[in-house]
Amino acid sequence: EIDFSERRAKRWLMKCEHVVDVNMFGSSYHAVVDDVDAATHSIESAFKEQGKTVPSMETVTPTLEDLFVAFAGEASKKR
Repeated sequence: EIDFSERRAKRWLMKCEHVVDVNMFGSSYHAVVDDVDAATHSIESAFKEQGKTVPSMETVTPTLEDLFVAFAGEASKKR
């Protein structure tokens, strides 16, 4: 979970290495990653490149809403 509410951030967060998906939930982003440590470093670098203060980040267990968004996204890709 990335505590950052700027809506345009998804575009550049998705370009970070090891980030598989990013979705906004309230005032933070949930990022699905394939390597937590490497993705954290990549995300921190992206914030610095954008001239933004690196926000707090933490590893969280996926919620039902996270799973729904993931499955809904997969279903729309298959159409």
